[in-house]
Amino acid sequence: MGEKNDVFCAWLEKAEIFSDFMNGAMFAGKQKILPGELKPARGDYLEKEKKRGEAGTAARRRRSRDVVKKRCMGGSYCVLAVENQAELHYAMPVRCMEYDAMEYTSQLRRIRERHRRNKDLKGSAQFLSGITGSIWSLLRICRRSSLRRGCAR
Repeated sequence: MGEKNDVFCAWLEKAEIFSDFMNGAMFAGKQKILPGELKPARGDYLEKEKKRGEAGTAARRRRSRDVVKKRCMGGSYCVLAVENQAELHYAMPVRCMEYDAMEYTSQLRRIRERHRRNKDLKGSAQFLSGITGSIWSLLRICRRSSLRRGCAR
């Protein structure tokens, strides 16, 4: 991360700022997300990666989102994430989708482990999926902070 990104992310860690940012970006400024509903969330993921040329071996690479919060809504959660980029990164949409997939995979792993311990899955659908309900929703914003003069993107 660069210095600009570090400053923006530190500023966005504050629940009041984060909720205002999300409300402005997603709900045209309407106060749908309140600071008191936000909880800290982990945005670090370990990704297994096969080494080229070596069959069966895998390395782990740590991937981290810029800012992540959980929003509690009546007993269920929604994951809210912001990715910031100071410079144009053409692959950013793909990187964000990778983060989203890693988040969903992490949720599934935790839920499956809990059900395996409790042995409480009933029926073939629950047994095959390893879960009994749904996973947390995920909302993400990719933000580019520097636009060149005259650029209409």
